[in-house]
Amino acid sequence: MKYLLILKILNINTSHLQFIHTFSTYQIYLSKIEFIYFFIYSCELFNPESDVHVEYDTTEDKISYMYRNIFSDSFDFYEQKNKVVVASKDMVLSLLFGLDYNPNLSDLSTVIDLISTYSQQPTVQKEVLKLENLISELLLDHILAKQLTFATNHVIQDKLLELTVECHNKSNWVFQDFTYDITRKPKNRIGLNETIDLKKGKDLHDTLKRSYIFSIGNKGTIQISCNLSFTNPVFQKLKMEKTFLLQKLIV
Repeated sequence: MKYLLILKILNINTSHLQFIHTFSTYQIYLSKIEFIYFFIYSCELFNPESDVHVEYDTTEDKISYMYRNIFSDSFDFYEQKNKVVVASKDMVLSLLFGLDYNPNLSDLSTVIDLISTYSQQPTVQKEVLKLENLISELLLDHILAKQLTFATNHVIQDKLLELTVECHNKSNWVFQDFTYDITRKPKNRIGLNETIDLKKGKDLHDTLKRSYIFSIGNKGTIQISCNLSFTNPVFQKLKMEKTFLLQKLIV
């Protein structure tokens, strides 16, 4: 018997709802064993005096702690029972929710190979209905947080602004069809004169570097964001895309 958690729970505050939101968002079905561990870790999280509240500051860290332990403990249980196929889902989910917290997961190529292999199991696809979304979103967040770094440098001279953006790949994975560009807000504060690729490539092996020359119109603060895109490492017919803030400048 499987349990699908539905967010129609009375007398529970907003912060508590965040702990079970992911199950509903990605339509993750829980086995009996997973449900038991969910109950155990829910009790720990909802107890303000438990160790998890001392160890982790943010709600996001506490949620990740809950998810990765539910599926890690379930994986151990099924592995002891020699139910390897049943444990496939727990392997994938404990891996995904532990990406930013497990020092043994620094080898991105191995992580991607494991996710790709285990996510093909029918059990996983049957019990995580939005598996593609879950994998893509968590893996992208991890790549941006731990595997890629962006450095900016700017020089203002007279009415010109030169902004250099350098993207560095710290992982052992080659990001295919890698593109990045910047946007500015407000757009009419500076005008783009020229773009110069200082180090370019179709794929991101180690470093890409680009310089932007702007003419300054109106003085004030400007927000520089980066639009990033590359081939999804697991679902290679898809793209991973993200827009994020790079820097705020005063011109």
